Amino acid sequence: MLGTAKTVAILTFAFLTISNITSAQFSPSPINPNFGKNRVVWEPASEEFYQSTHFDVWHSLDISDPGQKFYLERTVRELERSYEWLSSTLDHQLKDRVPVVVFKTHSAFESSLVAGGNPFMPEGVGAYAEPSRNRMVLKLDFLPTLNNTIMTHELVHIFYFDMARGIFGLVNPLPLFFVEGVMANYLAAVHNPYGRDDIRGISQRAIASNPAMYLPTWEMMERGRCGPTQSCNPYVVGAMVSEFLADTFGEKAVLNFIINGSRLKKTSGQINGNTPLFNAVVEATEGKISNPKRFHELHMEYWSNRYAQDSLDKQKPFQETANFAGRSISPIQIPYPILSPAVSPDGNKISCLTVHENKIVAISFPIGEEGRKPDGEYSKSGGKISVLTKYSPPNPFEYIISQGLVTWPFNGSDLDWSKKSDKIVFFARKNRDHELVIVDSSTGNILDEIELDLDQAFSPAWGHDGKKIYFSASENITRDIYVIDLETRKVANITKDGSFDTAPAVSPDGTKLVYVSSVGNIQKLFILDLATENKEQLTFGNFNDSSPSFSSDGKRVAYTSDEQSGGVWNLYTLDLETKTVSQWTDLFGGAFTPKFSPNKADTIYYVAYWQYDQYMGYIYPNFRLYEAILKDPIRQYTTESRSGSSDLPEEKPLIQLDPNQLSNPLERPARWRFSLVSAQLAYGGGSFASLFFTGSVRLTDMLENRMHYFHYTSFGDKFRAANYSYTNRENRLNLGYSAYYHDFPVRSIFWDPDLFVIQHQQRIFNQTDSIRAGFDIFGSYPLNKFNRFEVGLGLRHRTFTNSYRATTDNLDDLEINFTDDDRQVLRVFEESSGNNASFSGSLVRDTVYYSLRAQGPYQGSALKIQGEIAPTIGNFSGYSTFRVHGRKYFGLTSSGNVVFAVRGDVISSSSKSGEVILLGGSQSLRGYNYGALIGNNIGYASAELRFPLVNGILFPGNVLIGPLRGIVFADVGYAKFRNEDFPIKKGSSIGGMIQFLPIAWSFSWTEMDGFKDRKTQILLAFNW
Repeated sequence: MLGTAKTVAILTFAFLTISNITSAQFSPSPINPNFGKNRVVWEPASEEFYQSTHFDVWHSLDISDPGQKFYLERTVRELERSYEWLSSTLDHQLKDRVPVVVFKTHSAFESSLVAGGNPFMPEGVGAYAEPSRNRMVLKLDFLPTLNNTIMTHELVHIFYFDMARGIFGLVNPLPLFFVEGVMANYLAAVHNPYGRDDIRGISQRAIASNPAMYLPTWEMMERGRCGPTQSCNPYVVGAMVSEFLADTFGEKAVLNFIINGSRLKKTSGQINGNTPLFNAVVEATEGKISNPKRFHELHMEYWSNRYAQDSLDKQKPFQETANFAGRSISPIQIPYPILSPAVSPDGNKISCLTVHENKIVAISFPIGEEGRKPDGEYSKSGGKISVLTKYSPPNPFEYIISQGLVTWPFNGSDLDWSKKSDKIVFFARKNRDHELVIVDSSTGNILDEIELDLDQAFSPAWGHDGKKIYFSASENITRDIYVIDLETRKVANITKDGSFDTAPAVSPDGTKLVYVSSVGNIQKLFILDLATENKEQLTFGNFNDSSPSFSSDGKRVAYTSDEQSGGVWNLYTLDLETKTVSQWTDLFGGAFTPKFSPNKADTIYYVAYWQYDQYMGYIYPNFRLYEAILKDPIRQYTTESRSGSSDLPEEKPLIQLDPNQLSNPLERPARWRFSLVSAQLAYGGGSFASLFFTGSVRLTDMLENRMHYFHYTSFGDKFRAANYSYTNRENRLNLGYSAYYHDFPVRSIFWDPDLFVIQHQQRIFNQTDSIRAGFDIFGSYPLNKFNRFEVGLGLRHRTFTNSYRATTDNLDDLEINFTDDDRQVLRVFEESSGNNASFSGSLVRDTVYYSLRAQGPYQGSALKIQGEIAPTIGNFSGYSTFRVHGRKYFGLTSSGNVVFAVRGDVISSSSKSGEVILLGGSQSLRGYNYGALIGNNIGYASAELRFPLVNGILFPGNVLIGPLRGIVFADVGYAKFRNEDFPIKKGSSIGGMIQFLPIAWSFSWTEMDGFKDRKTQILLAFNW
């Protein structure tokens, strides 16, 4: 049985491999489950090159522009500073120079193949380091101090890759909490601290507020699981380990742990009852911590002493205190974060951003009593929650921009309500970057969409008269405040100061604008006179201020500041006449994006981070919405220029770029690299006793834009497949060419997923060998992420021979009972043998989104319209093929786990194309044997409902099988051969499946040509 299983596995892999490498020349099925989204090159790649002491830098910065030259200087400076510090701290010298690829914008970073070419790279990702080339990839449009921290963080990874390399140059794997948190996050925070309390600091404090509840054990961190369904945040929990060790045993102890842990040669198994990584803790603490249990006890005690009592003593946002009367106004049936509140002009409603049906949405609801449900009687007075943005990505956009959810948090609110009309504005991702979206606050109807020729626009704010919108955006990395006139569409930069300007807020009379700007490494409030363009710094001191908002009379500004309480954001106001600052809250979690009520000068609505939110029995940290009625401030003081100047100081580089390289730029090197993609050698026993080999290699340049690829597969003496291709993906138009030689049985391409059956009921099919050789030139042009054109030119030669030595002339003379299908298949093979020169073109659209809960697609559609024509020229035979394939998915539940899916295929091909389609099996016309219907003109349609059955079944020994899902389906299809007089074959089936991917138990009822049947199978079935 073991030998048989091994043979089946080898055959399966062999036929899958051959099917994949020949799919461009011979389509085994009309069912093409994936088309794929598009990587779009919106702007030129990193075309410039600069060498510093330790780094080779590919970049696209125009150094003739002083501003862009400054960013290159700062990047090189920070890299070299971090290199010298890490080399000394870790007592390690890198063996090779470090390649660094630098992008100006997220859109360029996202489209880069260096960063994986993922068209949906999260906007919160600021950099990337990978071990195969010891290469760093950076983007520069983050907050400068954050960029510095990120550069150090990624360079720590480069040192780790070098220190942890084992046999054959492979990096010994260590748990993510060590790599990202203990090592990179901690060292970056020590050398290049990012002072703001964003994301990771807040999460760390929430864990430390109740370590017994939230702090993972050592075993959990090594496994990466902080609960049955919860992954540990490796950045947060790892950094907490380092801080604990440094404060308890000294900085030397944590450095010893980092160095010794990175250099472990064995990373798995047990040594003295501990994992190798934990033994590095034992050594670093000189035996004071000897086992994981003791570690967790001391770890909990440390964080409890540091924060637990503080979390009890601090003000709660829902309490009435001497300083404010607070209450929650979050709808109790929304379990997700609520962010960026905006108050309606009449002060009766709030709009904000949250998560609904797996998407970020804008909602609105009345400001009612805490805990009152917005349904029932309350809905009669307009109390129902309104989801204003009911959209299905990518139409009308991909997603709404929300800081902290899809981007790193900078400053300001991501949504604003016009003071003069029922209009709400926000930014959304569409095409290259962010677009401005205006919706009706009552219906959610989109009133306007404006794509901007700027990068990473954030924090929109309405002008006082509703005719202009102010926002923060960057151009050539520099971030300023811009304004757009909604009538003329004219966009103007109104700050133009070279600093990182964010979070604009316009005074009620429209004469002034308050915003946040960087002063050195901190962020302060500034005010701009919109008529004179004069600027004045409003707040001073060595702390950050954020998210200003005007009172309705224009005399005060509400904002948040991390001045007190260890960097925690709290609620403040500033009197613009007296320059009096008042602190109103002292929260443990933090306060964010405050907005004055239009009707009440003493009422502010804001978001607070509360570590004990509750929903349906779950307790977890969350961002919730609160009201604060101001009473007596905690403290007050008058602002004064503590920096001695209100000017914005420019950051001066500590090193100068090489003037010789600036005047005589170095040519950008290709740096070609050879790599083994895959290789497998195996031997199958039994009746298929043969040696199987498959392998792939590639040669790529440093930017991964140009690639040579070679693949070879052989199986016994019957299978040979060699493919070579070259692609150039530097520009939006991708071009390439390929050559191939294939020699193997036709049936190997049409392997049956049903129990790995490769012998179909078609005799000629099963006994025909093919030799194919050809050369193709191809191109692909993406219109956007979801639509593209494909074209191809091909020269090919094909030969088909069958073991019967059958031809259309002698078929009746052979003493074999050949079917009508055999006769037609033989004719196709004979007519398509020879030479062809073809041209093909396709329109491809793919908007399908996937869900883990659905175990496949849950919404969107896919369509491919393809035509191919080969003219008759000399001894080149002509043919034509046309096909349409479409799929559509409807998510029926907000969780995305119940899906209704439909698909259809139409293929029409002349015999000389060599196109043959088999229907039946597990992927099409289920309930029929694979190949029951065969032809080169087919039509097929299917509909199915996919739904969950059970999340899992627990067997003895803690073996969990699941999830199990159910499918109810209906299929219908027909097949015939073009220009043949034989009747059309038709079939239909209905049935169901119980699925545990990729295995499924299927039961079906079929009907073909008047014959009905019932069938039960166990088969391989993937969700199309």
